[in-house]
Amino acid sequence: MASVFEKKLKKKSRYYVIQTYHDEEYELLHSGKKPQHWHKCKNKDEANELLPLVQKAEDKGVIYKKPRYSTNKPLHYINTASSGSMTNQDLIERYMEKKCMDGEWQARTAYSNRHLAENYIYPYIGDDTVDVIDTPYLQLYYRDLQNHPSIHPRDPNNPNISARTIKEIHKILRPAFKYAVQLGVIKVNPANEVSLPKEKPFKRKQWTLEEVQEALRKCPDRELELIIGFMCACVLRSGEILGLRWSDIELPEHDTIGKLNIRSSLARLTFEDIRRTGTVIHFQFPNEVPNSKTSLFLKEVKTERSD
Repeated sequence: MASVFEKKLKKKSRYYVIQTYHDEEYELLHSGKKPQHWHKCKNKDEANELLPLVQKAEDKGVIYKKPRYSTNKPLHYINTASSGSMTNQDLIERYMEKKCMDGEWQARTAYSNRHLAENYIYPYIGDDTVDVIDTPYLQLYYRDLQNHPSIHPRDPNNPNISARTIKEIHKILRPAFKYAVQLGVIKVNPANEVSLPKEKPFKRKQWTLEEVQEALRKCPDRELELIIGFMCACVLRSGEILGLRWSDIELPEHDTIGKLNIRSSLARLTFEDIRRTGTVIHFQFPNEVPNSKTSLFLKEVKTERSD
């Protein structure tokens, strides 16, 4: 049974909420005595507020963990649905598995989103349970992310997690919490009212017609010259160009216009993501590294159902 403990010192008192929990190895070594976890509190009022939350965790057989981004502000709403012990990581993994099984994500999308979750979501809020998440919590989380280094920074002048990356994280969390509402884990989606950090305006530099002509004229490689021409004339991605096969090309004849059919895209994918998503593979290139988890593939291009 969880309880509040006051430890009296010379000038003041310290308050703790003591929680007992099950640990088979500890109990064997200590003649059946259950181990305790002491939750330190700022004052008596905080200890009394924390007590029912610790007791709830103790009843579930888990150690209470204070949310990293908890606030003292009133919640925007009250959750009444029970979440059990579902953590944010449990929810997101279940949500991503559903997207893969439903065929809504291809292997490339699954890999990208899993990379975001493993590097920017799980280490920060993955262990917190879904029922403690509210809008202020997510707002603090998004704000705090901007103070942490990015795994692969693109801007050497700003190595921290960018507003663009946070926007991509939000594109995972918002539908994941919507899925939690559908499951009955929570009543309201906490991500709906979150304000995202503003992205700095960025204008991509484009070549002029004269610069394209100059590049083609000076290009020493005929294959590279062809790729540059395709990129500029047909507005194709590099993976789509490298995924072209002779069967995709219709040469002009009898005053007709030639045609390119974009059916494949070159990409490095993991075998596991292909299996989970059911991504259609047209060709696998030989792997130089034995027992590699990835390989180069010609995969089906994105469909209307893909995100």
